[in-house]
Amino acid sequence: MAMTRKVWLVLLGALAVGFVAVFGWRLIDAIIEKKAAEKGIEAAIAPVSVTEVEIRDIVLNVTMTGTIKPRLEAPIFAKVPGRVQEVHVAIGDEVTAEQVLAVIEHREIELQANQAKAGVKVAEAQLERAKNGVAAATSAYNRLQELKQNEAIPDAEFEKIEFGLRDAKASLLAAEAGVATARAASELANQMVENANVTTPIDGIVTHRFVNVGSPTGQTTPVFMVQDLAELKLDSNVTAKEFAMLKVGQEVKVTVPDLPGQEFPGEVETLSPSLNPMTRHAGVEITIANYENRMLPNMFATAVVEALHLDDVVAIPKKAIVGVGAEQAVFVVKEGKAVRVKPVFGSSDLDFIAVESELIPGDVVVVSGHGSLKDGDPVKIVDHIEADALVESQSDGGNAKEQNPSPDEASPDEATADSDDTQPPSDEDEI
Repeated sequence: MAMTRKVWLVLLGALAVGFVAVFGWRLIDAIIEKKAAEKGIEAAIAPVSVTEVEIRDIVLNVTMTGTIKPRLEAPIFAKVPGRVQEVHVAIGDEVTAEQVLAVIEHREIELQANQAKAGVKVAEAQLERAKNGVAAATSAYNRLQELKQNEAIPDAEFEKIEFGLRDAKASLLAAEAGVATARAASELANQMVENANVTTPIDGIVTHRFVNVGSPTGQTTPVFMVQDLAELKLDSNVTAKEFAMLKVGQEVKVTVPDLPGQEFPGEVETLSPSLNPMTRHAGVEITIANYENRMLPNMFATAVVEALHLDDVVAIPKKAIVGVGAEQAVFVVKEGKAVRVKPVFGSSDLDFIAVESELIPGDVVVVSGHGSLKDGDPVKIVDHIEADALVESQSDGGNAKEQNPSPDEASPDEATADSDDTQPPSDEDEI
């Protein structure tokens, strides 16, 4: 009897131990499954940054760069070779058109001009003599013509008088031509003397002087450089798309890095009617008012033309858009989830784009962290820096976990395998 009771006690103890073991391992499995489920939920919530749809202006600018140049400039050459006799201006002097800047030695040219002037007087004297000869020949011809009609003189004598008249008229024509030639030679000589004065064809400022008194000069090397700095120009180029937004007369804002904080007004003056076949760009010339001559030629400049201005339109940042072409969409956050919508987009500037449907002011759109979002995904709103960091860390962390899972993240099969190795002996084994 005592033996039977002892056996029953052993059996009851073994059953209790087995029950506790089975319950414990099931509890462990439940905890592991709960942790895995919680981590799965956390991984499914995407961190995103957002902004509200707003009413704003859309301003589209066309930006061009280039080098500042004078709108008018003239390299000044001497028209006659020789040594510089006089210099009348210095660098920085303002000059007006036709002003004499320097004088080239021209004594020999003056002597030639005097000689030509004397030649004119000789030709004029010969012309006067020829005129007198014509008058005398005409008078003799008229007297003898009456006698000829009355047959008072022989025909041979009259023909001699007639020939003399024709010869006198020919001498007159030659004398007139001689006077014209002499006068042209004199004018040419006088022009050569005038050319010894080096003048400027434009108003402006002397920006370079290449000679001094006594310097030799020719007709192929400039003596001065005169530039009109009151109005400058910027030569640049734009794409065909930008070209379509420009027109002559548009206002331009010009800035230069060398003059920070200063802005100069300009105007689109010339648009090239053809694209460059190599670059597929069109030339643009902009005139710039150079107040107080603060801008200098050869400065690098940036010109901005406001090509489009839309007031008070519904707009979102361009970075909120995902997809390409007809598949472009935006994620709107509603009740903690990302809802994919496909608005109709309008004009845009550098950062914002107008929205013509689907969105209204106050809607919350995702602007960062939407790279892998799908319609209906739960999201967690953070600032854009944190969103980018969390997305990157989740991507890196996910790879690390797949390669080296921690004990807490062991799969259920691995947990079961471990539990089998450490499970206490069953009641039957102990018996």
